[in-house]
Parts: sequence; C-alpha cells; structure tokens
Amino acid sequence: MGRDWLREAGERIGRGGRSLTASKAPRTKSRTRGVSRIIRPALAAIAGLLLLDGAIAATLAIRLQQTALDARTLVRTRDYAALEGPLAHLAADARALHLALVPAWVLTPIPGMGPRLASLLYLEDALARGAAGASRLWPSAEPFVGAFTHGNQRTATGKALLARIAPDVRPALVAIKAALPDFTAFGHDFARVNPRLLPAAVRHLLPRPSRARIDVATAVTTLTEVARAAPAVPALLGLGRPAPYLLLMQNSGEIRATGGFLTAYGYLTMKDGVPGHLSAYNIYQLDPEFRPDPARYQPPEPIELRLYLPWPALHLRDSNVSPDVPTFAHTFYRFYYSIPHTRPVDGIVLLDTWFADRLLKALGPTTVVADGHRVVLTAQNANVTMEYLAERSGLPQATRKAFLATAMTTLWHHALAARGPALRRVLGAVLYGLDHEHVLFYLNDPAAERALIAAGWAGAMDRHVSGDYLEVVDENLNGHKDNFALVESVATRLFRRDGRLWETTRVKWVEPAVHNGWMYVAYRAWIRLYVPPGAVERGLRGDHGYHFVSHNPTLHKTVLNAHIFMHARQSLSVPPSTHTLTVTYEFPKGYLPATITLQKQPGARSPRVTVSAGSWSRTVVLTRSATLTLPPGY
Repeated sequence: MGRDWLREAGERIGRGGRSLTASKAPRTKSRTRGVSRIIRPALAAIAGLLLLDGAIAATLAIRLQQTALDARTLVRTRDYAALEGPLAHLAADARALHLALVPAWVLTPIPGMGPRLASLLYLEDALARGAAGASRLWPSAEPFVGAFTHGNQRTATGKALLARIAPDVRPALVAIKAALPDFTAFGHDFARVNPRLLPAAVRHLLPRPSRARIDVATAVTTLTEVARAAPAVPALLGLGRPAPYLLLMQNSGEIRATGGFLTAYGYLTMKDGVPGHLSAYNIYQLDPEFRPDPARYQPPEPIELRLYLPWPALHLRDSNVSPDVPTFAHTFYRFYYSIPHTRPVDGIVLLDTWFADRLLKALGPTTVVADGHRVVLTAQNANVTMEYLAERSGLPQATRKAFLATAMTTLWHHALAARGPALRRVLGAVLYGLDHEHVLFYLNDPAAERALIAAGWAGAMDRHVSGDYLEVVDENLNGHKDNFALVESVATRLFRRDGRLWETTRVKWVEPAVHNGWMYVAYRAWIRLYVPPGAVERGLRGDHGYHFVSHNPTLHKTVLNAHIFMHARQSLSVPPSTHTLTVTYEFPKGYLPATITLQKQPGARSPRVTVSAGSWSRTVVLTRSATLTLPPGY
C-alpha cells in the first residue's frame, strides 16, 4: 500500500498534478491573500487615523500653549478676575487634546518608544485633569488668591484679610468638593510621569521634577483634607455664631501621648472667620501643683505614671494619657468642668512646640516681654531659651511661668498682624501644622468632629483597621526635655512561623545631646505599641523591668506596654547614646493582612519607619499616618 501511494503521487507530479502536501498550498496562499486584503487597509486606516490625530493634536497643542501663555500673563499682572475665561479655554483645549491622543496609547507597548510616549501621554492626561479641576475651582478660589496676593496684601494684616474672605468660605468648600475628583486624577497621572523620558522641549518645563511631584502630592492631600473637613469648617471659623475654644500648648520636648506636656492654656473666640483676642495662662493657674481643691475631679493615678510621678491622684496637666485625642478630650473635660468658674467652650485646639517653631521661622526674630524681662526668640533658640528661663534663669517663679503664656500670646498676635510675604509664610506654617499633626482639634459637635477625624485633623486613632496596625506611643515621664534632641526610628518585620503570622517590632532611640543635668539627662519613658486585637506577646528585649499586655476595647487594640531607661551621653567625645526595645508578637491562626496602617503619634516628630515581609521592604518618613500594601502571601 505504501508503494502504491508513492507511485500514484509520483504519477500525479509527473502529469503536472499536485501531491497531497502541494494541494494544500493554494488554500494557504488564498487565506494569506484574504488576510492581507483585510490587514493592509486596516493598517493604512490606523496609520491615517494616527496621522490625522497627530495633526489635530499638534494644532490643539499650539492653541493650548497660547492659552497657557495668556493665563500666565494674567497671573503675572495679578489680573485674577480675568483668569476665569482663559482657564475655561485651557480646560476645554486640554480635554480635546486628551481625546485626540487616545489612539496613541496603542503604540505604548512598542519597545523603545513606548515608555517615552507613555510618559508624555500621562503628562497630558495630568494637564487635562488639572486644568479641569482649576476651571471648576477658580471662580470660588479667586477671592482667596486675590486677597493674599493682590496689592492689598502689602498693607492689610492677616486678621483683616480673614474678615474679607470669610463670606466666600462656604462657596469655596462646595467648589473644592466638586473639583476634587479632577485634582485626584491629576495627582495620580502626574505621579506616573517619568521626566527623564520626556522630550527635551517638554522636560525644560519641569526643571525640578522631584520637587514638583512632592508639591503636587502635598497640594492634592491638602485639598482632600479640606474637602473632608468641610462640614466642620463653619464651626471652626465661627460662621453664623461665635465659637469659643480652649487652646492647649504642649511642650514637645517632654513628649506625652497627644504630643507633649500640657504647659499653657488660653481662650480664643472665632466669629465670622475672624479670631478674637487670645488670653493665655500657665497651666498651673488652672491646675495647682500643690494642694489641689478636693472638690475637683481627682481620679487615681495610673500605675504606669505612678512609677515616675508620685502623686496620689491624676492631675489635669498629666491627663493626656491616651494617644486618641477624642478620648483625651473626654477625660480633660471631666477635670476642666469640675473646676469652679471655668469658661464653657465649643472645643479644644492642641498646639505643640514644633508648630511654634514653624511660626517663629515664618515670623522671624520675635521679642517676648514678661514682668519687664525681655528675650528675643527665633526658630533656632526658642526651645533652649524657654527651658533655660524656666529652669536655670533664677528669675522669680511667677516671672518664669509668665513667659510661657506671654510667648504664646505674642506669637499669636504677631501672626495675625503679619503682612505680605510674612503672612504667606504664616499660612504655610499653619498648613504644615495640620499636615504633620502638630495642630489638632476636638469639637463638641459630633458631626463636625466626625468630619475632622475623616480629614486627619483630630488626632484620632483608627479604631477598626482591616489590616495590620502599628502605633508607637512614647511618654517621657522624667520631667526633662530630651525629646527636643532624641531621634526615634521604627523597624517592623512580618514573617510566617508554624503556619501563623508573627511580627517583630524594633524601636530605636538615639540621643545626640550631651547631659547637662536640667534639660538633657538619662531618658526614662513609658512605651506602648498599639497592635491589632488578638495579638499575643512572644518576646521582649530592652525593657527596664516593668512591662505588661492590656486590651483597649474602646480603641479596639492590643497594647504592649514597657518602660525603658537610656543612659545619658556624657560628652561630645563619646558616641551618642542609643537604646533599642524589641517586641515580638504572634497573630491568631489564619490572619494574613493585605495592608499595614502606620499611625503617627499625635504631635511627635516624624520617625523613619521600615516595614519588611520576606524580601519586600518599604521605608517611609511618617509625617502623618499612612497605609502600605503588603506583598501577596509575603
């Protein structure tokens, strides 16, 4: 049979016939020709479409550039009222350019040119969304920009300008909420731009791309915070009715759970966006150091504090034991309203020393006078100068205590009297304080308080986190000011053992300052790690003989407590002192979170935090609370 088949095939070939294999060739060729008839016109159409889109995009880009130049001219001449039209044209042209360039995304997978094209397209997308957001926001934002940058800014004080813009606050909040999706998309697209891959003609428009990326992210974060806080802003500013507040100044050099030792207090009333007179006093006028009134609220002192503060009862000035500001506020009010003749307030504002330093940097050298004694404070010398006056100056106690309150009122009134560039620096200091949690609010109104919590302005602990969670809370109970110099860092590692998830957190302190006996001494502190509920401590190193584990049902957290002791640095000739606390804990079976939330202690300096899981690692400077996505399966 095989030979017959071969002979038949040979005969067919000899007669000009086709073999079985050859007989299939025409069909394949026919199919190829058919496909070619479809592909070639399609490719030609795509090429034509891309060329047409390119021509349209080039035309739009030229028009967009001219519109942008017109807008920049108006900004330079400060003709802000006329900017609304060009911004609307800019948004429309940018949107049209965005649509014209959509087909170009099909070219981005091509090696070599693809990544360059993608960066250019992301930049254009960012421009389109940013222009759309600016166009939505500008009609309501113009009164604010004009108030703080127009000719009036050289003569009008901050207080006068606040009065001027107060009627425009509510419309601006509505506009920010409407424009926020565009600005969020703008920030997302801009973060994906690789400036090194952009054409030179475009790259020169971003002379400092890293700085631009940070500025864009900060601006989007601030707008997001303001939009979330919008329901509380009228109450904060006293729009509609006067809003009295209690201001609490915290000494960051002696860190406590909410940011620092409560060192001074004051009263301030906001009315229609304008702050009234600030009256400030030393905290001991509200909370006497000795012989407190027995009629006042006097709960027992927690055992953790009693190891360092040998008082029979807890004092108001030490009441900020909880790192959750709303919890602290409830405790503080019990003390406060048990004191006869205290003023009723609508809420509490917490300010710390780091914010005061930022204000001083904005204002420049500031003279403070108390009982005839004069000192000049700067951002560089304020902390040491104020502590020297309090501890080593030899001045009468009344004078020493008066300086704290006087410095608080002096800074406040100088900030409200600032003009021109100094006023803009003051506004920057306020935004810094809000973004870094050095200015915190508690409002009695529940709806307003919820809005502040959502904005991250309330110092509230995230009570129900779906993933992993870590907050390190440091309480300096030694009465000295080591935290002005101490540097804290945190490293936490997640790993699997015996089918369960474990975590080891290491907290390290470095003391560069030299012992002087009154400001920098050996460091003693109560340290708490707030972790997810159900965590079980499995190991502890670096504690000073007293530690325990507790559960906080209100905050829905397990709390790992330890006390530490670190020797002081004795001279500049020896290395800085260091101490490390290491805690290992185990999670329940089946627990494998996809994220970890790192919560910043309110008012604390920004620690460097490293999170690792397997070969994956991320390091962040914790300027505010953050959530990181963990690798799948670790």
